[in-house]
Amino acid sequence: MPRELDTRRSQDKLMGKAVAPNITSAPPSIPLNTRTNPITDAPVSIDAPARRGQDQTLVERAMSFVGQQKRNFGFAEGDPAEYVPDPTVQFTSAGAAAVHLQQYYRGLSVFQMARSVRFAPDGQIAGASGDGAQVPPGLDTEPKLSATDAVAKAAEHLAKTAGEEKKDRFGGTYTATGVDVQDFKPELLAGFPLVSRPSVFSKGPFENPIPAYLLVFYHPDGARVAWHVTLTLQNYEDQYVMLVSADQRSGEILYCKSTMQGVVARGNVYEQNPQDTPRKLVDFPRPVADYPVMPSTPLVGFPTDWVSQNEAQGNSTIAVLGTTTTTLRGTINGGLLEFNPADEQGDDQKILNIFYFCNYMHDILYLLGFDEAAGNFQQINFTHTGLGQDPVRARAHSGAVNGVANMGTPPDGLPPLMNMGLYTPTNRHTAFDADVVMHEYTHGLTNRVVGGRVNAHALDAAQSGGMGEGWSDFFALTIQNFLRLPSPEKTATGAWVVNNARGIRSAPYDEHYPRKYGDIANMSDEHDIGEVWCAALMQMARNIRRVLESDRDGYRLSWQIVSDGLKLTHANPSFLDARDAILQALDDLKAASKLPPSTYDQVHRACWEGFARFGMGFRASCIGPNLDGIVSDETLPPDV
Repeated sequence: MPRELDTRRSQDKLMGKAVAPNITSAPPSIPLNTRTNPITDAPVSIDAPARRGQDQTLVERAMSFVGQQKRNFGFAEGDPAEYVPDPTVQFTSAGAAAVHLQQYYRGLSVFQMARSVRFAPDGQIAGASGDGAQVPPGLDTEPKLSATDAVAKAAEHLAKTAGEEKKDRFGGTYTATGVDVQDFKPELLAGFPLVSRPSVFSKGPFENPIPAYLLVFYHPDGARVAWHVTLTLQNYEDQYVMLVSADQRSGEILYCKSTMQGVVARGNVYEQNPQDTPRKLVDFPRPVADYPVMPSTPLVGFPTDWVSQNEAQGNSTIAVLGTTTTTLRGTINGGLLEFNPADEQGDDQKILNIFYFCNYMHDILYLLGFDEAAGNFQQINFTHTGLGQDPVRARAHSGAVNGVANMGTPPDGLPPLMNMGLYTPTNRHTAFDADVVMHEYTHGLTNRVVGGRVNAHALDAAQSGGMGEGWSDFFALTIQNFLRLPSPEKTATGAWVVNNARGIRSAPYDEHYPRKYGDIANMSDEHDIGEVWCAALMQMARNIRRVLESDRDGYRLSWQIVSDGLKLTHANPSFLDARDAILQALDDLKAASKLPPSTYDQVHRACWEGFARFGMGFRASCIGPNLDGIVSDETLPPDV
C-alpha cells in the first residue's frame, strides 16, 4: 500500500474513464455545460443572481442564498444541506467579495466539501461555486472506533510505508521517513464534549501532540464517518493528514496526504542567488520605492519593521538554523543594526537570506491582497482582522532536507513551517536562491487564500495541487522579473541550485513551452501538472505587457487579476475554474470602473489567448478537479 492515498480514486469512473455529468437529472435552471464534481455529481458552480439585501451582512446573504439554491446544488428535497461560514469576507481590489462556506452534517464537517458565494462589486450575488455532497439523512455518526485506536492505526500506516521512494521538485528521489511505533500507545491529553469529539493525544515518537476529530468522508460507495488525524514527523521532516474510518468497517486508512507544500536594520544578502546577484547590503525593510505600486491600501508606515529586537526574527518571520532555536544576531554599526556574516556560504548566511526572502515576500504579497484579513503570516495583526500568532518559522538547515525544500501551511492562526536545505548534487543551498524560497512562500499564499483562510484542504485535488505548484513558479519568476527590469525575462526556475540554465522543469516557461492542458491527464506528479498552469499564466502576463506597452504595468495588472482570482476561487478547483476566476476578476475591474472599456477589451483577449495557447480555450472541459475527462481546446470565445 502506498503511503499517500485517496480511496475515492479507486472507483472506475475516477480512474481516467470519462463519465458525462449527470445532466439529465439536473434541475432545468442548470446550464448543460455546467461542470460537476466527479465524486458527487453535484454542480460545481451556479450563476444565479439574486436581489440585493440591504439589511443583511454578506455572510447572512450568502447563507440565505445557499439555502434557496439547495436543489440547484444537487441536493434532493429532504436532504440535509448545512453550511458554516468563514466569518471573514474576502474582498478583491475591485470590490468584489467571496464568502466561503464549509458543509456540515449534524455537527460534523464534510471533508473537502466547501462552497464560495461570490458578490459582484455592486453588491449583487453573482453566483456560487465549489463542492457539496448529498449525505443520507440516516447516516450513523456514532464512531465504532475510538480516537485512541484511530491514532494508533494512522501511526502504524506511516511506519509500514517507511522507505517508500518519493520524487522531489528537482527531479531526484528521496526516501519517505520512517517512525518507530512499536511501543507507541496514544495517551489522551484533552478531549472536548462536542459532536466532532476533538481530542489531543501525547506526541509519542512524533514531533507534536496529535490532534484528532470526527468528520464525514464522502465516498462514491457512500458517506462514511472517519477520524481526521494529523501526524508530524520528528524535526518537522514531514506532516500527514490522515482519515481513518470509524464506521462498521472501522480502521481502514481512507485518505493520507502530506501537507508539506520592528528594528531599523540592514543585511548583506543575495537578492536573487550568488551567481546573478553577489552579496549586497540591503535595508530591512526595503525602501517603499522598491515595491510595485498596487491598488491595495497598505498599513500606515508600510513597510513595517522586519526585525523585532536584534536577531533575524520579527513580526512575520522567525529564521533559525535547522530544528534548533539558534538564530543570527546583528551588531550595531553607525547606529544601525547590521547583519553581515563573515562566511558567504555559511550557516549564518543561510539564516539571513531565508529571513530576507520571507520578509520581502510578506510585504509584496501584502500589496497584492494577501493581508491580515486574507490570513497572512504575522505574530500581531495590526488591523485586528484575521488571526495572529502565525509568523513563518523559516528553517535554514545545514544539510539536506526531505524534498530539498518544503513548506507546510496550516489554517490561519497556526504558524507555517518552511524548510530550506542543501541540494547535494551541486552542493548549493536553496536558502540562497530566490526561485526556491519565493516558490515555497507562495504555497502559503495559495493555501490560505483559495477556499478561504481556514480551509486546510482547498488544494488537495490533482489539478488543484498542480496549480499550487504553478502559482508558486509564476509569482517567484514574475516578482524577480519585475525587480530585474529592464533585463531579459527569466523563464527558468531553480537554475542556480541545480547549476543548469534550463532549471528544474521540463522546459523554460517561454512562448515555446510544449505541454498543454490535455497532457496533464497522463501525469502523476503535481509539479509536472503545475508547469502547464504556470506556462499559461506566464503567457497571459506576457500578452498583457504587450497590450499595455509597459512591462511594469503589465506585471502589476497580471498580479492583480491573479491575486483577486485566488480570492474568488472555490476549494479544490480545476484549471478551468481558476481560469474563470481570473477572468471574473478582470470583469470586476471593468464593472468597478477601474479599467477603461477599451483597455479591458484588449486585456480580456490577451488573457483568453494566453489560456487558449496552452489548451484552456473556450471549449476545453474536464470532469472535476482531478485528471478525468480532460479535453484540451485552443479556440477563443465567439465574442472575443
